[in-house]
Amino acid sequence: MMGPRTQNAPRVLVTPVASVWIGSYKIRNPKQFVDFFPRPRRWPRYNEIKQPPQLDPKEERRPATMYHHRENVKTSPKKMWYVMKFIRGMNIDEAIKQCQFMPYKVAQLTAEILKEAQEKAVREHNFEFKSNIWVEDAICTKGLVIKGKRRHARMRFGEVRYFYSHVMLKLTEGQPPDDFYRPVKDGNDLLKDFYDDLRSRKIKQGL
Repeated sequence: MMGPRTQNAPRVLVTPVASVWIGSYKIRNPKQFVDFFPRPRRWPRYNEIKQPPQLDPKEERRPATMYHHRENVKTSPKKMWYVMKFIRGMNIDEAIKQCQFMPYKVAQLTAEILKEAQEKAVREHNFEFKSNIWVEDAICTKGLVIKGKRRHARMRFGEVRYFYSHVMLKLTEGQPPDDFYRPVKDGNDLLKDFYDDLRSRKIKQGL
């Protein structure tokens, strides 16, 4: 048995620790725990690439580019993929406008990220005009996955997964091209391809 506490025993000061809810988990010391989260490493390094100077005055001016990302967005990559594919090749103002009218939570998050990237491009990456920007590439990858438990009937438990995703954007100065994706072929194009296929036939082992 332990005796009574003596007067010379040191006192231990207990400091309050902040906590945060991530998924269904309550995590203490989130600033220390956030270092273990997966995050994109290669994408931010593209901003550090230095291009050679353009010495020829007749050479076409190289447009400015910026690589922006937001890590661990609370959404599934499968849901975010549809919006990323939708905004590729669009003017940034038009992309923000279209995302704001889409009735999905993922689209609202994408509009917020696009606004953040637009302001950062003008402020830090020397883009001349705020509206003269188009989305050259938009990618989402799998981020943090937190596993939880859900109680079922008859004392059974099931696994629940809370998905996070990384959103990565490449912004380029200028106006988007007319046909970012391959245009759909009409009847004349299909007929031309058919004739070219017929004319390219060869007789094997012939003269």
